[in-house]
Amino acid sequence: MGHDWGGGIAWQFAMDHPEMTRRLVVMNCPHLAIFQRELRNDRRQLAKSWYMFFFQIPWLPETLLGLNHAWPIGNAIRQSAAQKGAITDDDLRVLREAGLVTAESRGRLHLYRLDEGGADEIRRYLGRVWGDALGRFRLLAENTTPEAGSRS
Repeated sequence: MGHDWGGGIAWQFAMDHPEMTRRLVVMNCPHLAIFQRELRNDRRQLAKSWYMFFFQIPWLPETLLGLNHAWPIGNAIRQSAAQKGAITDDDLRVLREAGLVTAESRGRLHLYRLDEGGADEIRRYLGRVWGDALGRFRLLAENTTPEAGSRS
């Protein structure tokens, strides 16, 4: 299963390793051949995909995303919200702090860069993220009764 950039990785994995792929779910990412065709033929798609090229630059994304305590991240979140008032300043403070981690930790950016040098960082990052998520899911499952499907 893959979403957005992860969907592209999932497509590539399925094409490279069909013997290891029984099922594939890709959300918000066209097949890579179609995407490449659209990038070549549609300037609007190319413009919408600017961030993919931006994240390939070795140091610039980390630097810019970390400016002014990750202000660019908080600003992008507020500007893209359908109901701008729904995101409080405190929410933005928390999101900006998380953005600082993004800007300082290159693990997530290696997912975009797909470079071999970042494979260990990607494994550590995914282990941390999924380890935390799986722990939370496990706690939720333990506090849920199967019959009622609600917390006990």
